[in-house]
Amino acid sequence: MQHHPARSRMPVFILLTILAAIAGACDSQPAKEPLGISQYPLKGRVESLDFDRQRVTVSHEEIKDYMDAMTMSFAVKDSAILRDLKSGDRIEARLVVDHARNMSWLEGVRVERK
Repeated sequence: MQHHPARSRMPVFILLTILAAIAGACDSQPAKEPLGISQYPLKGRVESLDFDRQRVTVSHEEIKDYMDAMTMSFAVKDSAILRDLKSGDRIEARLVVDHARNMSWLEGVRVERK
């Protein structure tokens, strides 16, 4: 029976390749949202108001670098803002996203007057 050096090294090569791949995977961190707070300009139309939950539903334009255009509900920390809004109002606001707490809300809401 002949001994083939290349064949006897093959399992070692495969094992080392697998270990290197595992070690590389352990070193890499999964992509994470940046911690902290980000702010994005928002423009849209008020669809509805929820005074009990302090939320406004807005059909908004694309939020550049963050979200496609859609209709969704946003928290509003200052309930006085809700009293100044009505369905159909065109608004501009600042969407504040707290990545660490996975929360978002609208600030600086202004009704576009004609």
